[in-house]
Amino acid sequence: MRSPAYITEEMTATGWRVTIMSADPYGDNLLASIAARKAKRRADAGRLAQAEQIMAAQANDDGLWFVAQTAPEAYLQQELRRLHEAIEGKTATAVAADILLEKIAAEDAAEDAAAGR
Repeated sequence: MRSPAYITEEMTATGWRVTIMSADPYGDNLLASIAARKAKRRADAGRLAQAEQIMAAQANDDGLWFVAQTAPEAYLQQELRRLHEAIEGKTATAVAADILLEKIAAEDAAEDAAAGR
């Protein structure tokens, strides 16, 4: 019979910390499983960071946020907004509001610079 192994996981500033509270006669398999889960988390974090970078670049691409003239364009924009919402955790309306506020702030800064303020 296997002795129970109590595993705790917590996120730290430098990554995930895994602690095994008691030994397991099958410890090698357990440690390999933990190592595989940690590697998957690192890979997932890398893919999420890459998706967030792409999303940030798309958010500033005026070619993607034009007023749709055709049904396929409208559908593409709708799905793009849904993807951004899923990645960022914000509604499409909140993302659009953030983009507009950034553009307004940039225009205000340009006007201030032109006026010498």
